[in-house]
Amino acid sequence: MPTIKDIAKAAGVSHGTVSNVLNRRGGVSYEKIRLVEQTAKAMGYAIDEKASQLRRGDTRTLAVILPSLSERRYADLYTGILRHAQERGYSVRLFFTDDLPYLERRIITEALALKVCGILTVSCLDDHGKDYHPVLSRKVPLIFLERPALEECLCSYSFDMEQASRMALGELDGGDICLVTGEAHFRDQAALRGALCAQLDGLAGVYENQRGGQSPAVHLLLQRETPPRCVICSNEELAEKVLRIYAEGGIHPPVIVTLSS
Repeated sequence: MPTIKDIAKAAGVSHGTVSNVLNRRGGVSYEKIRLVEQTAKAMGYAIDEKASQLRRGDTRTLAVILPSLSERRYADLYTGILRHAQERGYSVRLFFTDDLPYLERRIITEALALKVCGILTVSCLDDHGKDYHPVLSRKVPLIFLERPALEECLCSYSFDMEQASRMALGELDGGDICLVTGEAHFRDQAALRGALCAQLDGLAGVYENQRGGQSPAVHLLLQRETPPRCVICSNEELAEKVLRIYAEGGIHPPVIVTLSS
């Protein structure tokens, strides 16, 4: 393969001009860019676009950090991000945390090493200001999805749980209402519980589904002396589990209201 020096000699330009063109550094006229690229191509020089992007710190690659794709809501979220990113000329690098903090911290380091141009995350961490400080200090755009950031100054896009709870209760006319939710230390799940309690005299029961727990929250519903009239689930996966355990127990299920997130 020809060297930069060879291309410069053939094109009749300086070594620095060829280097700037091949590494996309700018500062070169359009005519010289065309001349260098045509000369390089004619001499069989293959431009490594990814390498040149890394050198100039502009990969046009977005890092998307999700717990997994096993849940429909995360698969839908990723599909939407991917479609819009590709339409705008960006690529997407997908990472999974399985809601394990040590994995998310490792992913942050890896994403920065790849010089991504932005990060979108459904975070499981408890100290966003500290753990994402390297991202913020490098001024890499950072957006928290679904689970709001713990610091108000950080950008978040999530559901308005107060509005969601009003919509859920609008489908009901009273009676015993239970809530099946994800882990309460995530702000979106805690916000939903707080909003429902504020709009009701009280919930008949709150069942927190712990990831990897030995006794899933949905099974505790069957242990109630009287079935609830309604069960509000914070996502579709939990609603499907509730319906399945009632079916397995041969019991007619209560009314299920799902807040799809």
